[in-house]
Amino acid sequence: MADPRRSRIPDPVQDRTADPPVDMTQPGTGFDRGTQIDDRGAGYARPRHAREGEREMGSRSAPERGPMGGMPRPGPWATSAPSAIALLGGVWLVVSRLVFDFAAAGSTAEGVVNGVILGIAVALVALALMNNASANPALGLVLAVLGGWMIASPWVFNYGRWGAESEPTYSDVITGAAIALAGLATLLAGMARQIGAVRRTGVAM
Repeated sequence: MADPRRSRIPDPVQDRTADPPVDMTQPGTGFDRGTQIDDRGAGYARPRHAREGEREMGSRSAPERGPMGGMPRPGPWATSAPSAIALLGGVWLVVSRLVFDFAAAGSTAEGVVNGVILGIAVALVALALMNNASANPALGLVLAVLGGWMIASPWVFNYGRWGAESEPTYSDVITGAAIALAGLATLLAGMARQIGAVRRTGVAM
């Protein structure tokens, strides 16, 4: 038998002044299982792929800038707005043949047919540019050439006069000038966008 008088090893003394341990999984502690710690303010290093993804999204949402932070590069509106003007001009070339008396102004039948054909051609080219902002800028040059031909048409088909019965002349000259200017604007905007795309590709490489 063990000697009852033998001294037992005393139990470790517990510090009753220390705070009891906190079970972070228990409700009411602020660290429940369903609680997510907001670490946005913590000073930790974000993963590299997260930072690169944020930069990519920011670059997509930011407007395109020109070289050295200059003016923004021409967007799709720079092509579609002049094309809309050209479209209206093409439609008016057809309608004007019904509004004005081209025969009284001295126009031949070929002059009337010429306006109808040019109006349809201008409208089709303008629609192609409006439906596809990245269309070939050379279509703008086509509009400019058609507009220039419309300016010369009154004298080609014998109704170019600035006196009585001159409404067809004014109509075709003004409409042709608007179409030509819209075509040049479309051409320049398209060329600027293509040059910007080439520069961006070169920087990316």
